[in-house]
Amino acid sequence: MQIKWSRTYILLLIMICVLLIGVFLYIKANWLDMKRESLQVTEHTLSEQQELIDFASNTDRSKQSWLSDSDNLRKKIPTAANVDQLVTLIKGIEKTSNITVKQMNRLSNQEVPEQDFYPADITLLEYQLDVEASSLHVFEQFVNNLSNSERVIELTHIYYTAEEEILTGSVIIRSFFNENILINN
Repeated sequence: MQIKWSRTYILLLIMICVLLIGVFLYIKANWLDMKRESLQVTEHTLSEQQELIDFASNTDRSKQSWLSDSDNLRKKIPTAANVDQLVTLIKGIEKTSNITVKQMNRLSNQEVPEQDFYPADITLLEYQLDVEASSLHVFEQFVNNLSNSERVIELTHIYYTAEEEILTGSVIIRSFFNENILINN
């Protein structure tokens, strides 16, 4: 028995082959390339994570070192207003500078500074210190000790007048804190 291929069967066979090749190319283009792309993204993420792990393992800092740094940061910019800490600081500077703080007034409540040069989410408290000193040198020493204190304090205004043997002055300071920074031990 002999099968005769007519022109119609040959064209139909060619169309089926072209259709199968088209389906194969479509699957390869959409499914395989998508999987390859996903694999490349995963490999890239894996390499980034490996770099972070390598960096972390190369850091020779102990937990105690990190805690020490966080304590120092809390002293400079506390996570609460810590007015008592500020008063204690000023009283200590008062004793070491041989100056008398006559009055300490809060000029502002907790406010967020509007200037761009302050960090985001920082809050400030403004105080006025009325002081008496025996000389300009003693007053300067007090101001220097305030600006060099452990806690971040900004001196905004300094006024003084010299009378006979006593120098009276007023210093306006800003104290900062940030409630959004929480460092757990």
